[in-house]
Amino acid sequence: MVVHLRTFYPSDRVFLAIQVLIKLEISGAPVVDDQRRLVGMLSEQDGIQALKRAVHARLPPALVRDVMSTDLITVHEDTHLMQIADIFLHHSIRRLPVVSTSGVLVGQIS
Repeated sequence: MVVHLRTFYPSDRVFLAIQVLIKLEISGAPVVDDQRRLVGMLSEQDGIQALKRAVHARLPPALVRDVMSTDLITVHEDTHLMQIADIFLHHSIRRLPVVSTSGVLVGQIS
C-alpha cells in the first residue's frame, strides 16, 4: 500500500490537475475534502472527457468535482489480501483506495 499520495480537492481546476497527473506520470489520484476524507477519484480519462467537452462546447475550465468519479470501491487497512485480489479481478479499476472507518484516506493499492 502506498501511503504518500498526490491528492486533489474538489475545488481544484481539472486542467491543472491533469497537468499534475501527466508530470507525475500517474493515471489518476484520490480526491479528498479538508479532513482528508475520500470524496472521489480523478482519472486521466475523466480529464480527457472534460477537456473534450470544454473545447467542443467552448466551456470554461471545469472543477475536479464536476468530473471526478464518486461511485467508489474502497477497502480498509485490515481487508484481507484475497478479498483485495478479488476486487481487482471482478471490477474494472486500477486503483483501490484504503480508508479508515471514518472515511479518511490512509493509502492506495494499485
